Amino acid sequence: MRLVPVLLACAALLSSSPYAFAATDVPAEGTYGFDWLKNPNSTQCVAVTKALIKKFRKCELTDGSFGGDPAKARKCAIDKRSEYMVYESKEACAKALETEKANE
Repeated sequence: MRLVPVLLACAALLSSSPYAFAATDVPAEGTYGFDWLKNPNSTQCVAVTKALIKKFRKCELTDGSFGGDPAKARKCAIDKRSEYMVYESKEACAKALETEKANE
């Protein structure tokens, strides 16, 4: 069974990739997020699409409350200048964005 070592090597290589992250950390299509590294007065909540998900290089679960009520969120980096806070609903996204604006 020479196939097993090859499969194990491929799995190890993929898990060390900068594009690999846990499936549970990837936000679902239809959730909402905003780029919190941008000016809070110019960013807005947007629906997360397949195209946006493909741009994410790293996602992790976080407390995305910005000092307000704790909210379950995912922080997803695209690059050094773009990082989205993603929430389960449009309302949760809007609340977090308003809190960030108030803290600026």
